[in-house]
Amino acid sequence: MLVENVPAEHVKWGWKLASLRKMASFGLNVFFSNAEVLSGFNLLVGADGAWSKTRSLFSQDRPHHSGLSGWSMQVSNAKETAPEAYAFVNCGSVFAYSDRKGLFGQQLGDGSLNVSCYGPYPADFTKHCGFDADYLEVANSYEEIMFKHAH
Repeated sequence: MLVENVPAEHVKWGWKLASLRKMASFGLNVFFSNAEVLSGFNLLVGADGAWSKTRSLFSQDRPHHSGLSGWSMQVSNAKETAPEAYAFVNCGSVFAYSDRKGLFGQQLGDGSLNVSCYGPYPADFTKHCGFDADYLEVANSYEEIMFKHAH
Protein backbone atom coordinates (compact mmCIF):
# COMPACT_ATOMS: atom_id res chain seq x y z
CA MET A 1 0.00 0.00 0.00
CA LEU A 2 2.82 2.39 0.82
CA VAL A 3 4.56 2.20 -2.55
CA GLU A 4 1.21 2.64 -4.34
CA ASN A 5 0.75 5.99 -2.57
CA VAL A 6 4.23 7.39 -3.11
CA PRO A 7 4.86 9.25 -6.38
CA ALA A 8 6.78 6.95 -8.74
CA GLU A 9 9.62 9.46 -9.17
CA HIS A 10 10.35 9.22 -5.42
CA VAL A 11 10.96 5.46 -5.45
CA LYS A 12 14.50 4.60 -6.55
CA TRP A 13 14.35 0.98 -7.69
CA GLY A 14 17.75 -0.56 -8.37
CA TRP A 15 19.74 2.19 -6.67
CA LYS A 16 22.23 0.89 -4.12
CA LEU A 17 22.36 2.82 -0.85
CA ALA A 18 25.94 3.78 0.02
CA SER A 19 25.39 5.83 3.19
CA LEU A 20 23.13 8.18 5.09
CA ARG A 21 24.27 11.31 6.92
CA LYS A 22 22.46 13.73 9.17
CA MET A 23 23.50 17.21 8.11
CA ALA A 24 23.00 20.14 10.46
CA SER A 25 21.88 22.54 7.74
CA PHE A 26 20.33 20.16 5.18
CA GLY A 27 18.64 17.48 7.29
CA LEU A 28 19.28 14.01 5.95
CA ASN A 29 21.44 13.30 2.90
CA VAL A 30 21.15 9.94 1.17
CA PHE A 31 24.23 8.86 -0.80
CA PHE A 32 23.93 6.20 -3.51
CA SER A 33 26.63 4.11 -5.18
CA ASN A 34 25.85 5.77 -8.53
CA ALA A 35 27.14 9.07 -6.99
CA GLU A 36 23.63 10.54 -6.65
CA VAL A 37 22.87 12.41 -3.42
CA LEU A 38 19.28 13.13 -2.40
CA SER A 39 17.90 15.19 0.48
CA GLY A 40 14.77 16.97 1.72
CA PHE A 41 12.66 14.01 2.84
CA ASN A 42 9.43 13.91 4.81
CA LEU A 43 9.57 10.12 4.90
CA LEU A 44 12.40 7.66 4.45
CA VAL A 45 11.66 3.93 4.27
CA GLY A 46 14.65 1.70 4.84
CA ALA A 47 14.34 -1.76 3.37
CA ASP A 48 18.03 -2.51 3.12
CA GLY A 49 18.31 -5.75 5.10
CA ALA A 50 19.85 -7.00 8.31
CA TRP A 51 22.81 -4.60 8.22
CA SER A 52 20.52 -1.68 7.50
CA LYS A 53 22.16 1.69 7.02
CA THR A 54 18.86 3.39 7.84
CA ARG A 55 18.44 1.59 11.17
CA SER A 56 21.69 3.09 12.41
CA LEU A 57 20.06 6.55 12.27
CA PHE A 58 17.48 5.49 14.86
CA SER A 59 19.13 2.80 16.95
CA GLN A 60 22.60 1.62 17.90
CA ASP A 61 21.35 -1.99 18.06
CA ARG A 62 23.31 -4.21 15.70
CA PRO A 63 22.36 -7.60 14.31
CA HIS A 64 23.91 -10.48 16.21
CA HIS A 65 24.17 -14.17 15.53
CA SER A 66 21.18 -15.93 17.08
CA GLY A 67 22.65 -19.40 16.66
CA LEU A 68 20.53 -20.09 13.58
CA SER A 69 22.19 -20.15 10.16
CA GLY A 70 21.44 -21.54 6.76
CA TRP A 71 21.21 -21.11 3.04
CA SER A 72 18.60 -20.49 0.42
CA MET A 73 19.03 -21.39 -3.20
CA GLN A 74 16.88 -21.20 -6.26
CA VAL A 75 16.53 -24.06 -8.73
CA SER A 76 15.65 -22.57 -12.13
CA ASN A 77 13.25 -24.40 -14.45
CA ALA A 78 12.77 -27.05 -11.76
CA LYS A 79 10.35 -29.13 -13.84
CA GLU A 80 13.26 -29.94 -16.17
CA THR A 81 16.33 -29.57 -13.93
CA ALA A 82 14.98 -31.22 -10.76
CA PRO A 83 11.82 -33.13 -11.74
CA GLU A 84 11.60 -35.21 -8.53
CA ALA A 85 11.86 -32.13 -6.31
CA TYR A 86 9.40 -30.30 -8.57
CA ALA A 87 6.86 -33.13 -8.25
CA PHE A 88 7.39 -33.37 -4.49
CA VAL A 89 6.71 -29.67 -3.89
CA ASN A 90 3.73 -30.03 -6.25
CA CYS A 91 3.01 -26.33 -6.99
CA GLY A 92 3.06 -25.42 -3.29
CA SER A 93 5.33 -25.47 -0.25
CA VAL A 94 6.94 -28.24 1.78
CA PHE A 95 8.30 -27.83 5.32
CA ALA A 96 10.27 -30.39 7.34
CA TYR A 97 11.45 -29.81 10.93
CA SER A 98 13.53 -32.00 13.23
CA ASP A 99 16.12 -31.54 15.98
CA ARG A 100 16.17 -27.71 15.71
CA LYS A 101 16.68 -27.92 11.92
CA GLY A 102 14.41 -27.06 9.02
CA LEU A 103 14.32 -27.80 5.32
CA PHE A 104 11.90 -25.82 3.15
CA GLY A 105 10.84 -25.95 -0.48
CA GLN A 106 8.54 -23.57 -2.30
CA GLN A 107 7.56 -23.33 -5.95
CA LEU A 108 7.71 -19.81 -7.30
CA GLY A 109 5.54 -18.34 -10.05
CA ASP A 110 8.25 -18.67 -12.69
CA GLY A 111 8.51 -22.46 -12.17
CA SER A 112 11.66 -22.31 -10.10
CA LEU A 113 11.98 -23.79 -6.62
CA ASN A 114 13.29 -21.91 -3.63
CA VAL A 115 15.00 -24.37 -1.28
CA SER A 116 16.20 -23.33 2.19
CA CYS A 117 17.98 -25.22 4.94
CA TYR A 118 18.44 -23.77 8.43
CA GLY A 119 19.73 -25.10 11.71
CA PRO A 120 21.86 -24.43 14.81
CA TYR A 121 25.17 -23.61 13.13
CA PRO A 122 27.90 -21.24 14.29
CA ALA A 123 28.21 -17.83 12.65
CA ASP A 124 31.38 -18.90 10.81
CA PHE A 125 29.95 -22.22 9.61
CA THR A 126 30.59 -21.41 5.94
CA LYS A 127 34.34 -21.26 6.62
CA HIS A 128 34.42 -24.76 8.12
CA CYS A 129 31.52 -26.69 6.54
CA GLY A 130 33.62 -28.59 4.02
CA PHE A 131 32.07 -27.25 0.80
CA ASP A 132 31.68 -24.02 -1.15
CA ALA A 133 27.99 -23.17 -1.42
CA ASP A 134 28.69 -20.94 -4.44
CA TYR A 135 29.31 -23.97 -6.67
CA LEU A 136 26.30 -25.86 -8.02
CA GLU A 137 28.28 -29.10 -8.29
CA VAL A 138 28.24 -29.47 -4.51
CA ALA A 139 24.81 -27.97 -3.91
CA ASN A 140 23.16 -31.36 -4.48
CA SER A 141 24.67 -32.69 -1.26
CA TYR A 142 24.56 -29.53 0.83
CA GLU A 143 21.43 -30.47 2.79
CA GLU A 144 23.09 -33.73 3.87
CA ILE A 145 26.24 -31.85 4.92
CA MET A 146 24.23 -29.16 6.76
CA PHE A 147 22.22 -31.70 8.72
CA LYS A 148 25.30 -33.81 9.50
CA HIS A 149 27.06 -30.76 11.04
CA ALA A 150 24.10 -29.57 13.13
CA HIS A 151 24.47 -30.16 16.84
